[in-house]
Amino acid sequence: MDPQTLIAGLGLACAALLPWACKDVPPKPVPAAAQAATPAPTPALPAPLPPDDADSKEAGAALFLKACSHCHGDRGRGDGLAGKACKPPPADFQDAERLSELSDAEIYARLTHGKDGTCMPSFKASLSDGDRLVLVRQVRRLAAPVPVSAGAP
Repeated sequence: MDPQTLIAGLGLACAALLPWACKDVPPKPVPAAAQAATPAPTPALPAPLPPDDADSKEAGAALFLKACSHCHGDRGRGDGLAGKACKPPPADFQDAERLSELSDAEIYARLTHGKDGTCMPSFKASLSDGDRLVLVRQVRRLAAPVPVSAGAP
């Protein structure tokens, strides 16, 4: 048999066996554009947020400084030292308008899973559910307007 006929025959045999050989191959991933068209399920909180009391405020402030201030800054403005290297920059939690677009469950989901395309890491392994709920409450506090005292300019 000449080489060309042999190669053609092997090619036909491979084509015939291809469906059988690929039966256990996982399907091709869905392109990002198609994924974007499919709405993500609405995240849910695992429990209610902690009360907005003095103990919760103290715990939230301490936890924020420990886990978040490196990137978001001490006051949550997105101006932390480590955040300066992030593209896009970290969220400014004092932007009440922007935060009003996010539900508590969405903030909790970002703390849990991180945010693709940003420096925001997942805290699922390093912070408990309860700690992440305390941080949701703290982020909401940072976005609240600060009352101006009577003597302030």
